[in-house]
Amino acid sequence: MTHNFYGFINHDSISPLPMILYDMGTELRHNENYYYDNHNRKNYDGYIIQYTLSGYGIYENDEKKYTLNANTGFITCVPNNCIYYLPPDDNNQWEYIYIHFGGSLAKQFYEEIVAVTGNVFSLPLNNPAIQLLMNEYELLDHGRQYKRFEAGAFIYNMLTTLLREISSPASADGIVSKAVNWIKSNYASDISLSELCEMLHITQSHFSRSFRREIGISPIEYLSNVRLEHAMKLLTTTDISINEIAVLSGFSNGNYFAKVFKRKLGFTPSDYKRNH
Repeated sequence: MTHNFYGFINHDSISPLPMILYDMGTELRHNENYYYDNHNRKNYDGYIIQYTLSGYGIYENDEKKYTLNANTGFITCVPNNCIYYLPPDDNNQWEYIYIHFGGSLAKQFYEEIVAVTGNVFSLPLNNPAIQLLMNEYELLDHGRQYKRFEAGAFIYNMLTTLLREISSPASADGIVSKAVNWIKSNYASDISLSELCEMLHITQSHFSRSFRREIGISPIEYLSNVRLEHAMKLLTTTDISINEIAVLSGFSNGNYFAKVFKRKLGFTPSDYKRNH
């Protein structure tokens, strides 16, 4: 892929339009000098979507740090209290495609997207929203010339598709499947809902609704059930202590484990072990 930048229209003349594409392009960064602080950028406003094609970069917002690997992107407004940069790693590079847009409808799209996924999202390269972005870039790279409203129509279509894709049950089900597999492999770790959602690039409210719709119970209840199933297996197949079983199953201590066990099953871990 060639790496080019395409700018379209002067900011001062576009405020009445509902959607405006300021510029878009692809870049390949491979040194630590790539660093943007969106709180202090001068003469630059609007909204940015940046999607990683290869390598990785870092996005930080509200004291949270995200690694943007391939198929991961972010959406942000400028100015905003976020930074994104290429970490000083000798072997790393960050190849991405981005769009910079504005207009009277831009804020509404931004807020609706962030309400679903937060500022960071994950979509495969073959997703319709990403394909719209890639195809449009290829057309520009081959000489396409926009008329004024055509650029706005493209960005409106792309954002509508992005919002639909990140909100779709299929997208949510994929995230739920990832969460279930991760919980099954890491149930013994200290897992919080907020950390799990950060890893999956989804808001807690959207994740909890999607998880309950797909699995039938909350993520926290599912995690507790997985831990209890593991503990029940250890109780019947080993001679290790109740406290050890609690820790190996992801519970903070034996007392808390016994409390959860009795609340869910109606008897204590000791009673269960004695009768099985």
